[in-house]
Amino acid sequence: MNLRKSLPLIVVIRQFGGIGDFLMMSPVFRGLKEKYPKNPIRLVTSAQYMGGTLITMAQHFFGIDQIWDVDPVQYTTDRTRVVQGKWYAKSKEILYEKCCEGAERVIDLNNSCLDYELPMSRKRVPVDKPRDRIWCEAAGVEPSSYSPTYTITSDERAWAAKYFKDRNWEGKKIIGVSCLSKDKDRSLPEAKYIELLQRLVARGFTPVVIDRDRAITGVECFTGHRIECVFPVVERMQGVVSVDSGIMHIAGTVRTPVVGIFGPTDPAMRMGEYYGSAIDSRALVPCAPCWYERPCTHQGQPHAGQFLCLQRTPLSLVVDEIERLITT
Repeated sequence: MNLRKSLPLIVVIRQFGGIGDFLMMSPVFRGLKEKYPKNPIRLVTSAQYMGGTLITMAQHFFGIDQIWDVDPVQYTTDRTRVVQGKWYAKSKEILYEKCCEGAERVIDLNNSCLDYELPMSRKRVPVDKPRDRIWCEAAGVEPSSYSPTYTITSDERAWAAKYFKDRNWEGKKIIGVSCLSKDKDRSLPEAKYIELLQRLVARGFTPVVIDRDRAITGVECFTGHRIECVFPVVERMQGVVSVDSGIMHIAGTVRTPVVGIFGPTDPAMRMGEYYGSAIDSRALVPCAPCWYERPCTHQGQPHAGQFLCLQRTPLSLVVDEIERLITT
């Protein structure tokens, strides 16, 4: 029997992007598996980001049968070269390579959100759908659920339980705090970060800093662990307070209550199906959200390291919201 003819391949290409983007894209694979239950589904991605983090996460997604690692600098799609030619102008066309040979469908998700968001941002038109819907529409699927598909193993949960026990966190109101984004323009100013931790302690919480590259003296920290360790630890926390970063999306994925602190980015696009609430910068400055325009960094405006909206984040409201979420 010719396996390729009876079970034609479906290829999804997403070679770069952050943890949050990848998680919000994962319902695509649920939708594809529901639509094509007998077809093998291959993800073409890259180990270039954060030491293979995207591949590790994809191994926990539902609906992916094969994962191919392709360096986007060497091979990418024609559309990506056009949109992001600054980095990928010399790459070869990925659609002509073996990773897509014989495929019934090839779905390029490298630029779907950018193609949707950028024109609306420039016109100052509010978005009308979150990123998970944008990716699913680009793939032509309507999954039974738009929640991320990440699966935590029993061994990973057992490791997290031991981690909590060893640190005497059991029975405490553990709140994960992540206020540094991979992109510094989404990060909370350091003074406000410290103040937030102090406010949480004063309210009876035990804050745990879970920023990958940051430890704060005198505060519990969870840093330097592999991505597959982060998911079960965040799952055991009572809540998470985070800027628009991978940790916010991990909390949303594992259904831990999360308060998202948004500055230049739009919570309507990035909170997805998460259980929680967002501090929306529209209530703080008239120019928000402005991720693609960034008036604080352009047009001769002074830039003090963070956007004005993030400098105005109402910390009392942040603490009130996380308390409300974990007590309702």
